[in-house]
Amino acid sequence: MTKRVVILYSQSDHFSRAVEAMQSALPDATLTALLPTGRDDLKNALPERVEVVETPAQALAVIRQLRALDADALCVLYPSPRLRVLAALSGARVRACCGEDGKLRPLDGGLFSVLASLASQRLRGEVRYAWLWLFVRITRAPRP
Repeated sequence: MTKRVVILYSQSDHFSRAVEAMQSALPDATLTALLPTGRDDLKNALPERVEVVETPAQALAVIRQLRALDADALCVLYPSPRLRVLAALSGARVRACCGEDGKLRPLDGGLFSVLASLASQRLRGEVRYAWLWLFVRITRAPRP
């Protein structure tokens, strides 16, 4: 069975390294690059073996396109919250992030665990901010 691997483009310098990493990790797979509309410079730089699908930059259009491609694996370029949610919504069984060093790292968890992790990080940030705000107010030197 041929696997379909989708590489989701993000503005970065290591997109070509991600394509190469996926080619070497899965040599028999069909590679598809999901590019924003109008990026002919990226299309021309990709190897002929890579299929190119253009999509608008809106998140819902990208999600629809990812689901329509029915990918077995998805590779994103950054483990950012937005890309982690897009990866979880893609329907791909295997999700990975290709770092700037060209190494693939798995993106674990489904949509619920990704959203729970993001909510937890947000809550920790708010608590730290409140603690710092309170600390500054309590220890502030009196005005002359």
